[in-house]
Amino acid sequence: MEKVSVKELLEQFRLHPPKDMAPCKRLYDVFKGLFLERSVQDGLIDLLSLSLAGDGTPVYTAAKERKKRTCCCPEKGIRDCRCNRIYSQPDCNIGWGSHRPCWYFGYGLYMLTAADPENDLPVFPFPGPASRHDSIGFLYDWFSMKLFLPEAKVTKLLLDSAHDAMPYYEYYRHHGITPFIDLNADREPSP
Repeated sequence: MEKVSVKELLEQFRLHPPKDMAPCKRLYDVFKGLFLERSVQDGLIDLLSLSLAGDGTPVYTAAKERKKRTCCCPEKGIRDCRCNRIYSQPDCNIGWGSHRPCWYFGYGLYMLTAADPENDLPVFPFPGPASRHDSIGFLYDWFSMKLFLPEAKVTKLLLDSAHDAMPYYEYYRHHGITPFIDLNADREPSP
């Protein structure tokens, strides 16, 4: 598999934002109508001058994959068959939860949250596969937010060390966003 740089990914998302948003659009419309618009009306969130924090969190759905056999191999004594299965959560997969260092089955929820002195309220929650790294979850969330919430003007962005890459800093500078990003101590130095 060819390794893609952060700069190439950022440019790819900028030119071609996620199009597979139909399932999330309805859920986001409900969230926006019931929560976000009310928070804006009450003065708790200022969409014209947003300070955002972004991070991913695991959403555990089961201890292991949930699947049901469609065959009768176990009755025939065959335990490791490769017959088809029915998955009750076909869009879930396995990911690494760094907060509690362990593997889990479920989703990854990447959340962009209003981060100002008074409130920490969600602005754009976006579920994705558990296996998706936070830096990629951010790209999906960021460019999807720009599609669903074009009136939002982000002025500051607080992110963890998963986002410590020069193309992110360059993108923010170009768009007038002040980034606050933890430095990644494990990153290899640039040549």
